[in-house]
Amino acid sequence: SNKNEKVSFKGLEKLSELSTLQKMMILDGGLTVGRVQTARNREEKLEMAFKMGGMLYLNFFAPKKIEKGLNFLTRKLFKINTELDPKVLSDKKFIEAIKNNTLVLPEKETEKCIIDFIDNNPKAIFTQIARNSKLLSFLTDKIRDPRKYVDTEKLTQLKVAIEEFSKEAINSNNIETFAKRALRAKCFNIFANIGISSALLAIALPKAQFLFRKMLTGSNLEPGIKV
Repeated sequence: SNKNEKVSFKGLEKLSELSTLQKMMILDGGLTVGRVQTARNREEKLEMAFKMGGMLYLNFFAPKKIEKGLNFLTRKLFKINTELDPKVLSDKKFIEAIKNNTLVLPEKETEKCIIDFIDNNPKAIFTQIARNSKLLSFLTDKIRDPRKYVDTEKLTQLKVAIEEFSKEAINSNNIETFAKRALRAKCFNIFANIGISSALLAIALPKAQFLFRKMLTGSNLEPGIKV
C-alpha cells in the first residue's frame, strides 16, 4: 500500500459525536431489522415488525410527545411553566439573575445571533445552561469547539423557554416560589411520563400485538409455530 495514503476516520468521528440516545436508536433499529429478516414466515415478519416498531416508537418518540402534553396540561390547568429542565429550575444563579434583572439572552432567534452570543459570552448563564444540557462543547472555558455540530434549533427552543419562564416569574408575586412550584410540577411530570411510557410498553403494546396477530392470522398462536 502507499505509505503516503492517509486513513480517514471521518465516519468514526461522526459516530463518536452521536448522543447516547442516538446510539441506542441505531442499535435497536439494527436489532429490529435483524429480527424481522430472520422471522420464520410472512406472518411472523409482520408481527415482529409491528412489535419492534411499537417498542421503538414508545421508547424513543412517545416520551417526547407525552412530555409536551404534560407541559401543556400543567400550564393550562395550573398556570405553571414546566418547559425547563429541573437542573435549570433549581439553579440559584439562574433564579438570582431573574430577580436582579441581570439575565442576558440572545437578542434574536436567528442562528447567527445565537452563535455570536455564545462565542462572545462564554460565561453567560444562557451559555452555561446550554453547556450543562450538552448542547455545546468547549475547548476551554472561553472557546467553543468549532468542530462540534451545534443544534441551533434546540438552542432557539432553550432561549424561548428561558425567556418565557423569566417573564412569567417576574410577573408572579414571588420569583423563588414560582420557581419552586415549577420544579415540583416538572418532577411530577417526569415521573408521570415514566409511568405512562412503562404502562404503554408493558400493557398496551402486548394487547395491541395480540389483536394484530388475531386480525392477521385468525389465531391466538404465534405465527412462527404455524405448520
